[in-house]
Amino acid sequence: MKKFIRLYAILLATLYSCNDPFEGTTFQVYDIHPISIYLRSHPEDFSEWVEFLKYAHLYNAINQATEDFTVFAPNNEAVQDFYRKKNVSSVEDLGKEYARDLAKFHIIPDTIDYNTCIEGGRLESKTLSDDYLSVEYGTSGGKESIYINGEARVAKAAIEVANGFVYMLEGVLTPLLQSVYERIGESAASYT
Repeated sequence: MKKFIRLYAILLATLYSCNDPFEGTTFQVYDIHPISIYLRSHPEDFSEWVEFLKYAHLYNAINQATEDFTVFAPNNEAVQDFYRKKNVSSVEDLGKEYARDLAKFHIIPDTIDYNTCIEGGRLESKTLSDDYLSVEYGTSGGKESIYINGEARVAKAAIEVANGFVYMLEGVLTPLLQSVYERIGESAASYT
Protein backbone atom coordinates (compact mmCIF):
# COMPACT_ATOMS: atom_id res chain seq x y z
CA MET A 1 0.00 0.00 0.00
CA LYS A 2 2.90 2.38 0.79
CA LYS A 3 4.35 1.71 -2.64
CA PHE A 4 1.02 2.52 -4.25
CA ILE A 5 0.71 5.85 -2.36
CA ARG A 6 4.31 6.78 -3.18
CA LEU A 7 3.79 5.92 -6.87
CA TYR A 8 0.54 7.92 -6.93
CA ALA A 9 2.27 10.94 -5.32
CA ILE A 10 5.11 10.81 -7.84
CA LEU A 11 2.63 10.55 -10.71
CA LEU A 12 0.64 13.56 -9.45
CA ALA A 13 3.80 15.59 -8.89
CA THR A 14 5.01 14.78 -12.39
CA LEU A 15 1.71 15.77 -14.00
CA TYR A 16 1.34 19.05 -12.15
CA SER A 17 5.00 20.08 -12.30
CA CYS A 18 4.84 20.21 -16.10
CA ASN A 19 2.11 22.85 -16.12
CA ASP A 20 3.47 26.25 -15.13
CA PRO A 21 0.50 28.60 -14.64
CA PHE A 22 2.85 31.60 -15.21
CA GLU A 23 4.50 30.27 -18.36
CA GLY A 24 5.00 33.02 -20.93
CA THR A 25 4.41 35.78 -18.38
CA THR A 26 6.99 38.52 -17.93
CA PHE A 27 7.56 39.85 -14.46
CA GLN A 28 8.91 43.28 -13.71
CA VAL A 29 11.25 43.31 -10.75
CA TYR A 30 11.71 47.08 -10.50
CA ASP A 31 9.31 49.89 -11.29
CA ILE A 32 12.01 51.97 -12.94
CA HIS A 33 12.53 52.21 -16.69
CA PRO A 34 15.13 53.63 -19.06
CA ILE A 35 14.44 57.13 -20.36
CA SER A 36 12.49 56.40 -23.56
CA ILE A 37 10.26 53.84 -21.87
CA TYR A 38 9.58 56.31 -19.05
CA LEU A 39 8.66 59.03 -21.56
CA ARG A 40 6.44 56.65 -23.55
CA SER A 41 4.66 55.53 -20.37
CA HIS A 42 3.66 59.15 -19.66
CA PRO A 43 1.86 60.15 -22.89
CA GLU A 44 -0.12 62.86 -21.12
CA ASP A 45 3.17 64.76 -20.75
CA PHE A 46 5.59 63.47 -23.38
CA SER A 47 3.82 61.89 -26.39
CA GLU A 48 4.90 64.76 -28.67
CA TRP A 49 8.53 64.53 -27.52
CA VAL A 50 8.53 60.75 -27.99
CA GLU A 51 7.46 61.26 -31.61
CA PHE A 52 10.20 63.87 -31.96
CA LEU A 53 12.83 61.45 -30.63
CA LYS A 54 11.62 58.63 -32.88
CA TYR A 55 11.73 60.85 -35.96
CA ALA A 56 15.24 62.04 -35.00
CA HIS A 57 16.37 58.41 -34.50
CA LEU A 58 17.33 59.05 -30.87
CA TYR A 59 14.51 57.20 -29.11
CA ASN A 60 16.39 53.90 -28.80
CA ALA A 61 19.74 55.59 -28.23
CA ILE A 62 18.66 56.96 -24.85
CA ASN A 63 17.44 53.54 -23.70
CA GLN A 64 20.95 52.11 -23.45
CA ALA A 65 21.58 50.35 -20.17
CA THR A 66 25.33 50.89 -20.44
CA GLU A 67 25.14 54.70 -20.77
CA ASP A 68 23.74 57.38 -18.49
CA PHE A 69 21.83 60.38 -19.79
CA THR A 70 20.05 63.47 -18.64
CA VAL A 71 17.19 64.46 -20.93
CA PHE A 72 15.53 67.85 -20.83
CA ALA A 73 12.18 66.80 -22.30
CA PRO A 74 9.67 69.46 -23.33
CA ASN A 75 6.10 68.59 -22.41
CA ASN A 76 3.37 68.25 -25.04
CA GLU A 77 2.24 71.87 -24.77
CA ALA A 78 5.81 73.13 -25.19
CA VAL A 79 6.31 71.07 -28.36
CA GLN A 80 3.00 72.30 -29.80
CA ASP A 81 3.99 75.92 -29.01
CA PHE A 82 7.31 75.32 -30.75
CA TYR A 83 5.52 74.01 -33.86
CA ARG A 84 3.31 77.13 -33.91
CA LYS A 85 6.36 79.42 -33.66
CA LYS A 86 8.04 77.57 -36.52
CA ASN A 87 4.79 77.56 -38.58
CA VAL A 88 4.81 73.78 -38.90
CA SER A 89 2.29 71.17 -37.85
CA SER A 90 4.60 68.27 -36.98
CA VAL A 91 8.20 67.21 -36.55
CA GLU A 92 8.30 65.88 -40.12
CA ASP A 93 7.86 69.45 -41.39
CA LEU A 94 11.14 70.42 -39.71
CA GLY A 95 13.23 67.82 -41.54
CA LYS A 96 15.33 65.01 -40.11
CA GLU A 97 18.59 66.92 -39.75
CA TYR A 98 17.01 69.86 -37.91
CA ALA A 99 14.95 67.53 -35.68
CA ARG A 100 18.02 65.48 -34.81
CA ASP A 101 20.13 68.55 -34.01
CA LEU A 102 17.36 69.97 -31.84
CA ALA A 103 16.85 66.69 -29.97
CA LYS A 104 20.61 66.30 -29.38
CA PHE A 105 20.60 69.78 -27.80
CA HIS A 106 18.22 68.41 -25.12
CA ILE A 107 20.33 65.35 -24.18
CA ILE A 108 23.43 65.24 -21.99
CA PRO A 109 25.38 61.95 -21.97
CA ASP A 110 25.90 62.18 -18.20
CA THR A 111 23.75 62.29 -15.08
CA ILE A 112 22.77 65.71 -13.78
CA ASP A 113 21.03 65.18 -10.45
CA TYR A 114 18.87 67.75 -8.71
CA ASN A 115 21.62 69.06 -6.41
CA THR A 116 23.97 69.61 -9.33
CA CYS A 117 21.24 71.31 -11.33
CA ILE A 118 20.21 73.79 -8.63
CA GLU A 119 23.78 75.02 -8.20
CA GLY A 120 23.03 77.22 -11.19
CA GLY A 121 25.34 78.47 -13.87
CA ARG A 122 26.74 76.42 -16.70
CA LEU A 123 26.33 72.66 -16.42
CA GLU A 124 29.69 70.88 -16.53
CA SER A 125 28.76 68.26 -19.14
CA LYS A 126 28.04 69.09 -22.77
CA THR A 127 24.96 68.02 -24.70
CA LEU A 128 25.12 65.53 -27.56
CA SER A 129 25.31 68.57 -29.84
CA ASP A 130 28.54 69.60 -28.08
CA ASP A 131 26.96 72.61 -26.37
CA TYR A 132 26.72 73.68 -22.76
CA LEU A 133 23.40 74.41 -21.08
CA SER A 134 22.98 76.83 -18.22
CA VAL A 135 20.69 76.88 -15.22
CA GLU A 136 19.16 80.19 -14.16
CA TYR A 137 16.53 81.31 -11.68
CA GLY A 138 13.48 83.42 -12.44
CA THR A 139 12.48 86.47 -10.45
CA SER A 140 10.27 84.54 -8.03
CA GLY A 141 13.23 82.44 -6.91
CA GLY A 142 13.15 78.96 -5.46
CA LYS A 143 12.82 75.58 -7.07
CA GLU A 144 9.66 76.65 -8.92
CA SER A 145 11.63 79.11 -11.02
CA ILE A 146 14.48 77.04 -12.44
CA TYR A 147 15.10 77.81 -16.11
CA ILE A 148 17.36 76.08 -18.61
CA ASN A 149 19.17 78.58 -20.84
CA GLY A 150 16.81 81.26 -19.57
CA GLU A 151 14.06 80.08 -21.92
CA ALA A 152 12.47 76.88 -20.63
CA ARG A 153 11.11 76.54 -17.11
CA VAL A 154 11.68 73.21 -15.37
CA ALA A 155 8.23 71.87 -14.44
CA LYS A 156 9.52 68.63 -12.88
CA ALA A 157 13.16 68.21 -11.92
CA ALA A 158 15.42 65.18 -11.77
CA ILE A 159 12.93 62.37 -12.36
CA GLU A 160 15.11 59.34 -11.71
CA VAL A 161 15.03 56.62 -14.36
CA ALA A 162 17.11 53.48 -14.83
CA ASN A 163 19.80 55.19 -16.89
CA GLY A 164 19.77 58.78 -15.69
CA PHE A 165 17.40 61.68 -15.13
CA VAL A 166 14.53 63.39 -16.94
CA TYR A 167 13.67 67.06 -16.50
CA MET A 168 10.25 68.11 -17.80
CA LEU A 169 10.44 71.49 -19.51
CA GLU A 170 7.68 73.96 -20.29
CA GLY A 171 9.54 75.12 -23.37
CA VAL A 172 11.76 73.84 -26.16
CA LEU A 173 15.41 74.84 -25.94
CA THR A 174 16.65 76.72 -28.98
CA PRO A 175 20.11 75.73 -30.18
CA LEU A 176 22.04 77.89 -32.61
CA LEU A 177 21.58 75.81 -35.74
CA GLN A 178 21.91 78.62 -38.24
CA SER A 179 24.86 80.67 -39.39
CA VAL A 180 24.92 84.41 -38.78
CA TYR A 181 24.22 84.90 -42.50
CA GLU A 182 21.07 82.73 -42.27
CA ARG A 183 19.89 84.57 -39.14
CA ILE A 184 20.34 87.94 -40.84
CA GLY A 185 18.59 86.62 -43.96
CA GLU A 186 15.48 85.79 -41.91
CA SER A 187 15.09 89.44 -40.96
CA ALA A 188 16.34 90.98 -44.18
CA ALA A 189 14.16 94.04 -43.68
CA SER A 190 16.24 94.99 -40.66
CA TYR A 191 19.54 94.71 -42.51
CA THR A 192 20.19 96.39 -45.83
